[in-house]
Amino acid sequence: MGKGQRDPWSRSLGWLIAMVMAPGLVLGAGVWTASHALNIGVGADRPPPCEPVTVQAPLQNTFTINVLNARAEKGAAAAVAKQLPLRDLKTGTVGNDTELRKVEGVGELRFGAEGLDQALVVRKLLVPDAALKPDYRTGTSVDLVLGDGFRELAPPDGPLVRRTDVTVNVYNTTYYEGLGKTTAAGLVGFGFVKGEVGFDPQNSWITEVAAVRHGPDGEMGAKLVQEAVPGSTLQLDPGKKGTKVDLLIGMKWAGLAAADQLTPQEPKKPLAPLDVERPCLK
Repeated sequence: MGKGQRDPWSRSLGWLIAMVMAPGLVLGAGVWTASHALNIGVGADRPPPCEPVTVQAPLQNTFTINVLNARAEKGAAAAVAKQLPLRDLKTGTVGNDTELRKVEGVGELRFGAEGLDQALVVRKLLVPDAALKPDYRTGTSVDLVLGDGFRELAPPDGPLVRRTDVTVNVYNTTYYEGLGKTTAAGLVGFGFVKGEVGFDPQNSWITEVAAVRHGPDGEMGAKLVQEAVPGSTLQLDPGKKGTKVDLLIGMKWAGLAAADQLTPQEPKKPLAPLDVERPCLK
């Protein structure tokens, strides 16, 4: 063969190798191109990752809270519901949970599409460990569902009841004149609200220092009155309605406590919107 010429067998072998490798090269290029395009498309359409955001929630007295007992102790829902107005919250339905499933831990908060921020307010003020459970309701109401791990609500910011919230009826059960009037004036000086002054409608006769009579809803106020009357005892009257308290002056009356012996109480803070953190719900 002349210079620069290749034998036919070499040319045939080169052609054969090229034919065999060409489909693989084309396929590989196609796969890379498709994969690259797919990745670009997915990246472009994928939403950014969710991050919690802090927002200002509605005032705590602008929505209703239903209190439901799922697995907590008997009477827990009613006890919690009594505290809600004292914390400037609105009470709705109170009773047992009707959903046939187990509620884990301290409980859960159920709410609709409009009620996330309200549920976050309830969690922040009352049950920090409660689970968030969105449902399909309309409106802003929230269900506080108490589980078997529930024991008590989170501590309030300040006392639930102040002396300025308590109306005191002063009844003199002794034969010493003028005790009711002077005692009522002293209680007003401590911040209590003056109620009736005179003789006990129930005709009680207290032989000890004094008795502080209250109904089921008036215990916290009665304890504040007891603090102002050293030596007095609490007396539960199951039939007494409301939160008014009766101070029954007894035969061993020794007068009111000194003002500096009472627990200091700051004025109640005006309501203000709370900041809550919206989580990323699944």
